[in-house]
Amino acid sequence: RTKERIKAQEKEEITAAAAKADKKKLKLNTKLLREKTTVENKEKAKKKRKEVAAKKALEKEAKAAKKTAAKALKDAQKVSKSPKQ
Repeated sequence: RTKERIKAQEKEEITAAAAKADKKKLKLNTKLLREKTTVENKEKAKKKRKEVAAKKALEKEAKAAKKTAAKALKDAQKVSKSPKQ
């Protein structure tokens, strides 16, 4: 009976140690996953900022071109309306 009790106690200790190791491993995996996700999110945000900046630059360029074209048209109309000498 004593041997059985000792064996049962050893088995419980082994099970508890295994559970503790699993919990520790799970905690580490969770931490690593969180770090990986953080890095991925930072990279996505950086990429998104670059895309937005490029889009805004294109829009700004298009707006400037449109403004220049409108000014050229207005100047051309002024020239055509001015009295001829």
